[in-house]
Amino acid sequence: MSYEIAVDLLINLPDTEVLDIFSRLNSYAVILNDQEKLNAQYFGPFKSLADHLGRKYTEFWTANAILTPKEILRMGEVSLVAELLIAQIEGIKAKKRIKPAYKAYENNFHHDIVALEDRFDQTMGVIGQLFPMGLKGSEFSRPFLFYSLFTAVYHSRFGLTDFAHGRPPLETDQQIATARNGLERVEELFLVLPADLNALEAAESAFLNNSRRATTDQSSREARARFLLDLMA
Repeated sequence: MSYEIAVDLLINLPDTEVLDIFSRLNSYAVILNDQEKLNAQYFGPFKSLADHLGRKYTEFWTANAILTPKEILRMGEVSLVAELLIAQIEGIKAKKRIKPAYKAYENNFHHDIVALEDRFDQTMGVIGQLFPMGLKGSEFSRPFLFYSLFTAVYHSRFGLTDFAHGRPPLETDQQIATARNGLERVEELFLVLPADLNALEAAESAFLNNSRRATTDQSSREARARFLLDLMA
């Protein structure tokens, strides 16, 4: 008889994090979340890439307050990266696409892992140029808006599948500066008082609505990405 045993290496983790992991493994009180269940069920290249990139940018997620250390312990970074990879491969999708993607790509993944990681890194690099002081304290530190920022920048550089919209160039310092100035409008919009909402342009009102309701639906995500692309143009 033979058995498959899954092994995860805990490399250079602080003792407190290791203890927390094992306390959850040995506790019936903490129920595994959806992402933890996916990681226990699947072992293919898509899962491995999401794990790798999630860990690779751990410091980025925490330094920019996109995810808390506790959320990372519960694989929040892997879940976020999985969604971003799905966007790279398939275009903007709803959050509920995560589970079917893990299943679909477990034994049938014909995408270039190196190219996917390279484009992911390039997109993150442009985000760093757009926000040299980081995202902490900005609206873009909220995961659903970071998703929109990432997909907008990715579309600008590489194009998203099934997403017909203009692609403002983000190559030169001037183009980056123009995009940065445009994106400042997002911060301003979230400061608008309820009494002044009627003074906003239709696209601005729609952006706020798509940022407050059904934020992980495909239609809301696509609309937010279009709005950000227009701001960067």
